[in-house]
Amino acid sequence: MTEISPEEWGNRYRNIRGTCEAMTGRLRTLIVDLLAEANIEVIQIEARTKAVDSFTEKISRKRAKYENPLREITDLVGIRIITYYLEDVAAVGEILKKEFQIDATNSVDKAAGLDPDRFGYTSVHYVVALSPDRRKLGEWRPYASYRAEIQVRTALQHAWSAVNHKLNYKSPTEVPKELRRRLFRLSALFELADEQFSELRDARARIASEYAEDVRGGQLNIPLDEASITAYLHDGPGGEEAGAGPARPSPAAQHGWPFHHRAARQVPFRGDFSGLHRRGARFQGGRRRSGRRADAAHYG
Repeated sequence: MTEISPEEWGNRYRNIRGTCEAMTGRLRTLIVDLLAEANIEVIQIEARTKAVDSFTEKISRKRAKYENPLREITDLVGIRIITYYLEDVAAVGEILKKEFQIDATNSVDKAAGLDPDRFGYTSVHYVVALSPDRRKLGEWRPYASYRAEIQVRTALQHAWSAVNHKLNYKSPTEVPKELRRRLFRLSALFELADEQFSELRDARARIASEYAEDVRGGQLNIPLDEASITAYLHDGPGGEEAGAGPARPSPAAQHGWPFHHRAARQVPFRGDFSGLHRRGARFQGGRRRSGRRADAAHYG
């Protein structure tokens, strides 16, 4: 049997690449809708269809690995979801498992493959196919036999991957010994920062919830900052929840507040919160400082 050259495989891929491109676009739109329905906010959703040159180069480099690369290469259609928090990586994964057929053999959790005393690139790669129900739909039927790779990672995991790729180290064993420890330490800091961001989100949501509880209980001797202003406007006298029965948690309590390019300064407030309004705050002694309206409840 005559062996098919990488160039010929490239020509065959070129013939179906239009279908792959169409699937890439549809898949991205579907994932945007699924995440919105689940109220999961992400930083970015990237989508790409593998280039013919990249496809041919991969076959040339790993020639012995593939009998039929059009079936065996799993990332002709590629999606990358970049999340804010580690917990969102897991939440997105649950959605993918529910909405697609997961190819467990070819899917991989990079973190699970690291030894406890090693640090490095972490990300979850799902190889997926359409679910049986979705394949029956007319708009999805052309893609019934195709697979896609969906990568899910945090912003910091993505940053580490980009830097590591630039350094061109495919594995820790390729790193010169004198640099290896420094890279491991740097990777550990990225991993720790991811955990700290999650803890900060939980902490700010807890503080916002405590502010709302204080305001509903008439306790107004609290620091003046974005979260307390929102709690007052939402749960204080005349606020959105005033007279509406048991108050719902404020938006700040539910989602916390975004980090800004300048940290908000906390000012101890010992006056009457009734002097606070959307365009400013009156302090003891009649001193007035201009203020900003509380931001809409947007969180990272």
